[in-house]
Amino acid sequence: MEPVRGMCLANDSQRAIVGCEDTKALIYDMHSGRIIRSLPPNPGSVTAVYCTDDDDFLITVGGNKITFYSFRNEDSFAHLRPKKRKTSRHICAQKQQYNVGNVPITCFDISRDSQLAATATGRSVSIWQLNTPEVTMTLNYHSAPVTAVSFSPNGEFVASGSEDKSVIVVGLTLGIVVTTFKGHAAIIHSVVAMMDSRRILSADRDGLLCVWLADSATLLQTVQGPYKYLAVTNNMKFAVCTNGDNSLRIWSLTREDEKYNVSHSDEITCFVITVDSLYVITGSRDMSLKVWQATGGKLAQVLVGHTDAVTCVAVSVTNKNQVISGSKDCNLIVWDLHTGEEIHTLAGHLAQVTCVKISADGTTAVSGSDDKTLIVWETKRGLALTSLQLHVPFARFDITLECSRILVSTIIILKKTTP
Repeated sequence: MEPVRGMCLANDSQRAIVGCEDTKALIYDMHSGRIIRSLPPNPGSVTAVYCTDDDDFLITVGGNKITFYSFRNEDSFAHLRPKKRKTSRHICAQKQQYNVGNVPITCFDISRDSQLAATATGRSVSIWQLNTPEVTMTLNYHSAPVTAVSFSPNGEFVASGSEDKSVIVVGLTLGIVVTTFKGHAAIIHSVVAMMDSRRILSADRDGLLCVWLADSATLLQTVQGPYKYLAVTNNMKFAVCTNGDNSLRIWSLTREDEKYNVSHSDEITCFVITVDSLYVITGSRDMSLKVWQATGGKLAQVLVGHTDAVTCVAVSVTNKNQVISGSKDCNLIVWDLHTGEEIHTLAGHLAQVTCVKISADGTTAVSGSDDKTLIVWETKRGLALTSLQLHVPFARFDITLECSRILVSTIIILKKTTP
């Protein structure tokens, strides 16, 4: 199998879709592990795969083609290539296929209601109606290639960032520009429309993050990087970022004067935000985890128990007291978030733990290690339920909400032989 570029799980938890370097996308049965279908090749590597919320459609992106599949019976019904047009307003596609030469699709997004898709090719953004599918709008407002695109959660506008250092907000009703934000001095690399559909967070290659109003481009906040990792709390009140050193910054998205720097005595290796947005939990090479209040940045708890660097941390969705961490000491620890008590030590791996995930109800956890195994744990009793020997290194994995299926992306190492 070729190197994996993207993967996703169907919402029925029965199928997994993997996009490969060799231009193909594969559909696997999660129960048997067998390939159900190999989809037709794309013009380039499959860089993204996506299932709509109701599993009606599977979307693959590769090269200069976005392909829509009817995912209920897995029959391909359209291969769409957005055509470059002179006009920048409302365009209705009359055909199912449009050529763009050798221009690849650089980024795409799906609306929250799974009705629309936005794809960027060169300086253009095309809006697709997924249930048809057809191009309903082509937007040519940028003067340089588009690098990021994001729908607003309410579906009223789409925001796009570009190498021209601007972010343009376009209303989806008429296809006209609502506002243009020009607060960046470098190429835009990411754009996110926040959950309130009023604010937009944009970031450029110089590490500058800006929060601004979508309807007026009024700048609300700026934070200067550099940073390697960025996350936003579920309540959209705080952003958290770190540059891979021993410090982490928590900053308010509503008040400019509310910024906090927290730190460990050694490099911060991982962090996670609790589902209720109240706490940020950091893990470090100093062998400890620290629990910080998102509001105020105060240290609420120190979790000490590992004998080597902490490598990963995860929290439960429903059990707000539960935290699980993994370490280079080959063990995982289940913690009580509020008391700091070590509930269980999960021993079973023979090399450092590299990743951990928890089921939605917090009763089951899955950990991965450099020993090339995945172990499924029962968190209440601290027992290993099963161990999966992969025999090859893996890059990442994902689990279904109830932890009944696990999808793993493996790494294939090719050794050069001398004839």
